[in-house]
Amino acid sequence: HKMTSQIFSPRNPGRMFTLFRHPIDRSLSMYYYLARASWDPHYNPNLAKMSIEQYAKSRYIENNWLTRFLVDKPGGKLKHSDMLLAKKIIKFKCLVGLYDDIEVS
Repeated sequence: HKMTSQIFSPRNPGRMFTLFRHPIDRSLSMYYYLARASWDPHYNPNLAKMSIEQYAKSRYIENNWLTRFLVDKPGGKLKHSDMLLAKKIIKFKCLVGLYDDIEVS
């Protein structure tokens, strides 16, 4: 976009702002949401029949989606090097806040 090229440069790069939530809290929230959100395309009525423990052990639980997105690895086993690369990308590309401390973030 023309405007961004006027604002950002190699000396003044743009950064994304993101809020991170504890992964267990996020997973629990996703479980409750997807079990009830019939309007959402990702709605899954099977989740309403599962306990949280069953969900955690099922194929429906997310598997490090942010790491996979950042390192462009949608499937397969993640390696330690994938985690290190994702952390490096976040460090250099993002301003990070914490969901549990949103007022300060």
